[in-house]
Amino acid sequence: MQLTYLSKLLNISEHEWPRVVVLWVITFFLRTGFIIGWTVMIAMFVNRMGINQLPILFIINALLVILGTILFSGIIEKIRKEILIIINILLAAILLVAATLFIIYSNWIFFGLILVAESVILAQLNILISLFVEEFFTPLESQRTFPIIESSETIGAIVGGLIVSLFAHQIPSYKFIYVWVLLIMLVIPIMLSFRRLSTDIPVFEQKEEHESGFKKIKETFKRSQKSPFLKGLIIVIMLQWMFVNILEFQFTKSVQQDVYKEQEETIVYEDDLNDTFRASLFDVEKSTSTEITTVSETTHATEEGTLTAKLGFLQIIFGAATLIMQLLISSRILKSIGIVKSMQIHPLISTLSAIVMTLRFNILTASFSKGIGEMTGMLFMNAYHSSYYAFKENLRGQMKELFEGIIKPCGAILGMSLIILLENYFAGPNLTMTINMVLISITVVSMALVSSLQSKYTEESQKNLEKGNSTHTRINAIEILAQKGHKMDYQKLIKLIQRDTEDEEIKIKAIETLKQIKDPQTVPDIITCLYSQSPNIRLAIVDLIGEFKDLDKQFFKSAFAKYRIEKTLKEIFEKEINEEIRSEIIKVLAYFDPKDIVPFLLEKINSNEEKIIADCVYICGLFHDPNSIYYLEKFLDHKNPRIRANAIISLWQFKKLRQKLNHYLDQLLDSADEENLMAGVYIIGELALKEKREKLLDLLKNGNPEVLFALAKLSDKSALIRLVDYIVEHKEDWEQIKKRLVSLPDKFVSELKQYLHQEISHKIHKILKAHSHLKLEELDKKVLKELEHLYEIIDESSIKNKIKNLTKND
Repeated sequence: MQLTYLSKLLNISEHEWPRVVVLWVITFFLRTGFIIGWTVMIAMFVNRMGINQLPILFIINALLVILGTILFSGIIEKIRKEILIIINILLAAILLVAATLFIIYSNWIFFGLILVAESVILAQLNILISLFVEEFFTPLESQRTFPIIESSETIGAIVGGLIVSLFAHQIPSYKFIYVWVLLIMLVIPIMLSFRRLSTDIPVFEQKEEHESGFKKIKETFKRSQKSPFLKGLIIVIMLQWMFVNILEFQFTKSVQQDVYKEQEETIVYEDDLNDTFRASLFDVEKSTSTEITTVSETTHATEEGTLTAKLGFLQIIFGAATLIMQLLISSRILKSIGIVKSMQIHPLISTLSAIVMTLRFNILTASFSKGIGEMTGMLFMNAYHSSYYAFKENLRGQMKELFEGIIKPCGAILGMSLIILLENYFAGPNLTMTINMVLISITVVSMALVSSLQSKYTEESQKNLEKGNSTHTRINAIEILAQKGHKMDYQKLIKLIQRDTEDEEIKIKAIETLKQIKDPQTVPDIITCLYSQSPNIRLAIVDLIGEFKDLDKQFFKSAFAKYRIEKTLKEIFEKEINEEIRSEIIKVLAYFDPKDIVPFLLEKINSNEEKIIADCVYICGLFHDPNSIYYLEKFLDHKNPRIRANAIISLWQFKKLRQKLNHYLDQLLDSADEENLMAGVYIIGELALKEKREKLLDLLKNGNPEVLFALAKLSDKSALIRLVDYIVEHKEDWEQIKKRLVSLPDKFVSELKQYLHQEISHKIHKILKAHSHLKLEELDKKVLKELEHLYEIIDESSIKNKIKNLTKND
């Protein structure tokens, strides 16, 4: 029961839990190990080598990350990921253990081996693990499972900080390296034991041959220079990583000064450094009988433990703050203000925190700046990752590799080189003040550059909207342009809808975007699209106009505008042969001024077409006017069950007629005629008559979907699973079913989509698992068609189109 509740809460299917748990644990172990190892290494390095040497450590780390990226760039795609992961873990473990053997011989060898293990091997291990995780899930499953798995990184940071802070005074700092080794080694048996849970998913496109190593990265960089948005983003990311590393230096310095009680003491004296090296010398003959202990060593050990514990404790706070941002705030901000404005928050808040740190530099202000930087940095990262959708599909992965493996390390190198340069001219408080001013300068420049990205981001998306790009790329572009912050000419979307040669799927997406925007000024141009030759487009346009519920307050201030819309809709109504479109036109007209619409409704209520009469009777009930009884009551005895049903629904609002209406309803429900019976079922659903629920449950055995939809309108839980089964069974009719879901309660639909997503995800998983020995193009046409329908239901247009292209080629 608890697992079912958790599955519902986190939107994870029961069959996905084993894989989610395993991969969550693997990611958790790696992240916890990294936090423990990196925190301890920083504390030991500062204590043994001095804070003024820390920039050198960061520079070497960044250079090694770049080296690792170049070395592994071509290897990743050539060797099985499981083998590479195991080799990387074993190599990293060997280097980390070997490093501890040099703890008393050479600080530089000790730290050098740790850096090679972390920067060259474990940094690439993170990329390998992320690719390995992708193999465990279908693209559909990944949308729901990845955010859960990614939360392990933040929780791992908190746990890592907790372990360090609790045991820093209990064990020597270097022994935490063994804990790090233990955590990464645990990944091997877990991964091997659960490898059978993975899904070998057929690829949806042929793999392209790419150049490897340095040539590949060079080619990616050249491609990025052709995009103004990418060029600007590269500079912004580099500046942001400069800021992150310089802030890390300032924060570490503040903690060191707090531990040593030497405020603004940024230079390690030569005598202290010599003492450290002398303590590293070991006399083998004397060590067999005597343990050499000095006051200096004891002091260093105590300070090292305190520094480690304090860094670990602060890591807990930063991790908790980041988790709150990740789970509760980040997505809401992105949705409410858009991608670029969300990116602006980080440099803005960072500027303010840097000013505070400049006015008074101590552990409190530095920790505040670090913590707020971690939180807004998470928002910044989520925003720029979302901006990847502005790039074409084949460029996204390359850009990610370029940013993570080259641009960010380059930012770190520039930042730390700047500190080394400043240390040659300033010292003590002057150095701290100067570095803080540099931080402010970086954030101010970043704010200006990020602001300039908005127009470039819009321009990049508009380019992707042009013909010649893939359907999926163009759909992504339309969705991006619908986000907050874009200032675009919506005439481009209107022209796209009007273009006869345009793909219908693109047109529908453009209409949906206009529906989200709801700009009344687009209405005059939208009306011209009503003359489209496609009934689907005409219906979508009528639905779009119906979304403007308050046109009378905004657009209808002009009498001519109101007249034009009503006249056009009525003309379309007269010429339209599609009953569904005519029905929607009547409903849209009903939203307008009743004084003008009522005569039209009363004229059409006497039409010869029963569908039009039924719609008009239903619409008349929306006016809540007792005088409508005079016009509608006669339809209670009409021969057409749907007209009788709509008459009951429209008159139900008048309590004096309830007894009479209940009599007519019972007649329909007790009828042996299927059409009459379903008309009664329809009434129960429309009026949400929960007292009739038992009657609907009794009728479920008939197998008529109308009963299911009526129960759904009552938000009855028993309808959820049955409706999911019905949709999956009738997946070919999804377009019609989708239209019916609009009339269901929002909360019910939300829950239904969750169940539907999980069920279809499970079904796709089973299909792909059963055919994992085949390439996608080798699958039977029937199987491909089934996959196409399933992906269409959960709106995976990219994959659906790729499968559709395969079925066309057969």
